[in-house]
Amino acid sequence: MSLSRIALDLDDGVKVNYNKMQTAAGFDEEKFMNKTFPQEAQVIMNERFGRDTLIGLATVEGNVPSVRTVDAYYENGAFYIITYGQSNKMKQLEKNSNVGICGDWFTAHGKGVNLGWFCKEENKDIADKLKKAFSEWIDNGHNNFDDENTIILCVRLTDGILFSHGKRYDIDFTHIYLHSEALCAEDASRICDASAQILV
Repeated sequence: MSLSRIALDLDDGVKVNYNKMQTAAGFDEEKFMNKTFPQEAQVIMNERFGRDTLIGLATVEGNVPSVRTVDAYYENGAFYIITYGQSNKMKQLEKNSNVGICGDWFTAHGKGVNLGWFCKEENKDIADKLKKAFSEWIDNGHNNFDDENTIILCVRLTDGILFSHGKRYDIDFTHIYLHSEALCAEDASRICDASAQILV
């Protein structure tokens, strides 16, 4: 989903859809993203990883690193992985959320976030996308979706290096989250103020 689209549910049940970047005076999403995450790099990331793809995922416990190959799906600066909540990697991430990944001429650092049970209502949108991306194997019996320990691991990328046709892209992913969260908070406040005036 583009950073420029948002939907908020107000207390009275009215859903408001609007272009939040236009309401943030002076902020040019396209210009900003092209500076921190060039458009051509965004296209390459989506084409290369916006599907079922294998990446190396590294975690650390104490001073001992561990790495494993996982199926992942990329979207908007993050990789999504179906895994078991009691696995060693999740236990390691509880103690230290820092991760490293690599795959297909791309290396990056990030933070591992446990999104909880795959079938949780809050995960429906991304779960549906994972079902589509992983359709070739998701129902082969390896996953037990009745078990609440079958969870979605989100790896929020912080920085990365991407290579394509001899060109190097140094990418700062953190701005995706920082500006998204800041603008959502600012615009949510504006909407709440506006709704309060309407109800008076």
